[in-house]
Amino acid sequence: MTIGAGLEAILQPRAIAIIGASQDATKIGGRPVQLLQRFGYPGKIYPVNPRATEVQGLPAYPSVEALPEAPDLAIIAVSAEAAPAALEACAARGVRGAVIFSSGFAELGEAGEALQAQLRDTARRTGMRVLGPNCLGALSIAEKSIATFSIVLESSLPPAGPLGIASQSGNLGSYTALLARERGIGISRFLTTGNECDVDIADGIAWLARDPATKVILCCLETCRDAPRLIAAFEEARRAGKPVIVLKIGASEAGQAAAASHTGALAGSDAVFDAVFRRAGVWRVQSVEEMLDLGHAAAVLGLERLPKSRRVMLLTASGGFGVLLADAASAAGLELPMPSAETQRRILEAVPYASPRNPVDATAQMSSRPEILEKILSAILDDENCDSLLLLLSSSLYLPRLRNVYMQTLTAIRARYPEKVVMLTVHGPQDAVEELTAMGFPVVDGVGPSAQTLAGLCGLAAARDLPPPPAPV
Repeated sequence: MTIGAGLEAILQPRAIAIIGASQDATKIGGRPVQLLQRFGYPGKIYPVNPRATEVQGLPAYPSVEALPEAPDLAIIAVSAEAAPAALEACAARGVRGAVIFSSGFAELGEAGEALQAQLRDTARRTGMRVLGPNCLGALSIAEKSIATFSIVLESSLPPAGPLGIASQSGNLGSYTALLARERGIGISRFLTTGNECDVDIADGIAWLARDPATKVILCCLETCRDAPRLIAAFEEARRAGKPVIVLKIGASEAGQAAAASHTGALAGSDAVFDAVFRRAGVWRVQSVEEMLDLGHAAAVLGLERLPKSRRVMLLTASGGFGVLLADAASAAGLELPMPSAETQRRILEAVPYASPRNPVDATAQMSSRPEILEKILSAILDDENCDSLLLLLSSSLYLPRLRNVYMQTLTAIRARYPEKVVMLTVHGPQDAVEELTAMGFPVVDGVGPSAQTLAGLCGLAAARDLPPPPAPV
């Protein structure tokens, strides 16, 4: 089967059945029924419960066989022992996809592995795509398709946007989506694979690579159960022009042991994963926060506007912040070229007591009037040694006078230098961050995270030029 084939039944279903549907919206079998209705899923919702004629205001059915039609997707929220029979009944009814929330499979040893093998056999024999078991399910924002009980939906749907999330860990993927919503970053899909009896992380990456709603793929990875499939999925994303950013966990001995008890996964050699990522043009991060910073920045810029090299100019209104930023940029592997004599002359012409080297300390005078700031920014961006500019604003945008100066100037700079990479280090407020992002400026909170994000953008730019991987030996 083609990698990623058939996942539209899980991510874009036209009708959903909930096997084990509960009247209690706090139970795993009740939450999808409640959430689908609450957030306005436009398709048919079919609760299946042999002991009820109605569930949460909807007609309930005693079995899958009794449904008026074969839904695209079945959510299975029954015990591990009952799950294989429920999946078999769904396959016989013509259901094309299933999400199995139930735990108690390969993560618990031989008895659980035998139950999981039954699920795998049904999937392979019938061609049905099965997500899980022991997973947190899937979510598609635009379609309002909810096959999850994640707490990320406790208050609202995340905004629609360009980031697709594929995670082997349910809660890690859910936390990523939760942080994205808190930051106002939009997501397209959310897919968690759990024990991977059928659909694996490679399927998720490959499907997102073909998804028009997804521009950047965020991946939370514990292990690889099929190396050629994963490498092929990475290459498909690269050919599609969609950066893949991976948070690979299980690098330590303790982490690898935890992964084995979590989803029955063997974490594998961390050095091998690093080599595969480098060869595939995948960028590895060390935290969820770093993954979101880089994913959002890559989505804001698009592949066509990534940095041309690691040469970056730094601009601050404070000497101390300049030193801090220079340390962070150097630690991230960025290069800090000296501004040309002409650039330095133009900076000093705008602010005679500035320090015109790199980092450029233009003092607080740079934000006194828009025309002064625009002269400094133009001088730096015109320098042939500047492939990126990192401008530190810290918390200045909380002050209306400074916010007006920066917004007016940056609007003019964006129009004058549409292709230049200008990254902003900004600590709120949220509405100002959203305004800057809409202009096309990547915005990151924190000196170290800004430098790491810019280094990641450089890495993603370099990945575009990699040759395709050789055929497996």
